[in-house]
Amino acid sequence: GGAPHYRGEYFNTSRVVQYDPAAEKFACFNAPIDNANVIGVVIDEPRGMIWYSEGIVSGNAITGFAPDSTPSDCSFDPYDEDRPRGDVCPQDGPTDSCHRRFTVPGPHPYPAHLALDEEGNIWFTEYWQNRIGRLTPETGEIVELPLPESIAREFPGSWFGSGPWELTFDEHGDLWVDEFFDATIVRVKPSLMASKDCERLDADGQNPCIEEMLVASDGADGKTLHTLSIGVEGLIWFAVGSGRDAPNTTRLGFLSPAYDYAVAYLPTRASIESVAGIVQDRASHDVWFAQFFEREIGRLRQLGVGDTDADGVPDSDDNCPATPNPGQEDFDSDGPGDACDDRADEDNDGCTNGQELGLNPRLGGRRDPTNVWDFFDTPDTDGVRDKVVDLWGDVFEVLVRFGAKGDPSGDPLAGPIPPAPGYHTAFDRVAPRRGEDMWDLGPADGSIDLMNDIFGVANQFGHDCRASS
Repeated sequence: GGAPHYRGEYFNTSRVVQYDPAAEKFACFNAPIDNANVIGVVIDEPRGMIWYSEGIVSGNAITGFAPDSTPSDCSFDPYDEDRPRGDVCPQDGPTDSCHRRFTVPGPHPYPAHLALDEEGNIWFTEYWQNRIGRLTPETGEIVELPLPESIAREFPGSWFGSGPWELTFDEHGDLWVDEFFDATIVRVKPSLMASKDCERLDADGQNPCIEEMLVASDGADGKTLHTLSIGVEGLIWFAVGSGRDAPNTTRLGFLSPAYDYAVAYLPTRASIESVAGIVQDRASHDVWFAQFFEREIGRLRQLGVGDTDADGVPDSDDNCPATPNPGQEDFDSDGPGDACDDRADEDNDGCTNGQELGLNPRLGGRRDPTNVWDFFDTPDTDGVRDKVVDLWGDVFEVLVRFGAKGDPSGDPLAGPIPPAPGYHTAFDRVAPRRGEDMWDLGPADGSIDLMNDIFGVANQFGHDCRASS
């Protein structure tokens, strides 16, 4: 925030806001400098810090604070002359309840977005100074990498430079940066920073540590590139303002590392005037983007790309890539999900899903994997089932309970199992309807009788699911 973004209507709204969804509570950390114009924010977990950039007017600094020890003030009034601001940490003093400020050198650097590397350095773009910076908080050292001269032929690019804006690291440790006024994406090689050559341009006006990966403008067409991020499979997503070719429209695209960073553009839509942020959902592969002027959030749906069964889980993470199962249930924790695991036994009747979906009824097939009643394997008094319908363990056990009655709502898999001739739903079934398979039995009816139960278990004599053991 800050006055520059609100045409002077607000004296200072520069703050970093934290929201705790579990507690449904906000915390507000106000910048110690009026009109700080906070833009970039990055979370530094190893240090327990939040870092933010202070842009134009009275900012031009990289500042950080510890949210666990810094006071919060969400009732901040920018028009109150006695308003409390955040405190600036004293030089070489304690830093646990104040804001550490590191001023970026130069007349008008306008530090914008931030990124943290694996060594804890904070990288930032200098929007109006055509540079990329690196801050080491422990020493306060700032190293700057100049960018080549802007190709933009119109103000403000012709005056301030290419306009480096957002930046992000890829899995290889390379830094990707978009240049707003030049509609260009560059890749920075931090591994080359040991050489001082990165801190100056060579005789050809180039930086040996920086490589141009996409130049979407000729410098005179008014095209801009406002945002980029790295998504699934390393794709670098971006948005290009079409300039005079198609006024007030923005085109989405991506660079593909799998194809030597080939560029792919998506069809434009007149309703998308400006995109100021873009990110890819790693589960669904959908691409979300912020439409700045429209004050809307857009979504690009990628149906069937990397998600064969379209259940919102990418194939690389899906335990049933060809069978929709958004919940990823895996009862036996063996890897394949319940929806496609031939070894899973969803109804716990002793036959696996794969056996019940098979074609041989004597091996448990032609059954419903969700119907516990269709395999007449009865338990012994200890509740143990042997996964085969045999004479003494099953047919005889139902026969000796002939005429027993009881509550049909009981769980057939739950104990205790009473000795014969006591009633239990484990020995009780309802016969299939006319035309259905004779073993397609239904829930207990409260009475162990001849047609439903004795004939029912006898018709399954010899059916065997022990191969699943």
